[in-house]
Amino acid sequence: VEIGMSVVDARRLCPDLISVPSYGTKYEAITQNIICHLLELLPEDCVEQYSIDECFLDITPVANDYFQAAKFAWHLKTMIRRIENLQVSIGLSFNKSFAKMATKLNKPDGLFIVREENLDVIHRLPVKKMWGIGHRMEIRLHSLGIRTIGELANSDFHAIHKEFGINGVILRKIARGEDTSGISQHVERVEKSFSHNHTLSDAIYDDSRAMDEIKRMTE
Repeated sequence: VEIGMSVVDARRLCPDLISVPSYGTKYEAITQNIICHLLELLPEDCVEQYSIDECFLDITPVANDYFQAAKFAWHLKTMIRRIENLQVSIGLSFNKSFAKMATKLNKPDGLFIVREENLDVIHRLPVKKMWGIGHRMEIRLHSLGIRTIGELANSDFHAIHKEFGINGVILRKIARGEDTSGISQHVERVEKSFSHNHTLSDAIYDDSRAMDEIKRMTE
């Protein structure tokens, strides 16, 4: 069972799965409170909210090396436990992509550092663990004999470009540790449309039940 999987698929794999309600508004409020505290420690242009429960930080203003970075990360973990009583996993690295992957390597409540000297911990992971690679691309990479992130990093540039175009080139650069993306700032937009989605606890196949659910969501 993995993040992003539908409840129906998850229950197919794990029939005894226990599903609990989600409270998106509450989660967002908690995230905003944490970010407010982060902005007391870092400049605004060093903080990027990536999702409802993830953010990227550029901590170079407060850390000159990995030792100072780890010390600051432990301070953040302690602060978040104090203000929201939550565990967090933090990944530290020299770029955003590897930092994000590092958060998965010592869960729960973990801290993991990926440096140039220990890239093998990333390179031995399956390609599907890399940010930006879904199931279909994984299958196509397997057809080329590429099953790990390290194999993607060492793959032939021209073969990857021919098969995947610019997206493949970018993913190969990420696998090689060449992600140069920085912190993205939120830009206010005028909303042109609104949407609402909701995952049902059980699959429904009756048209009338489906219409009732659609009406409820649009109220």
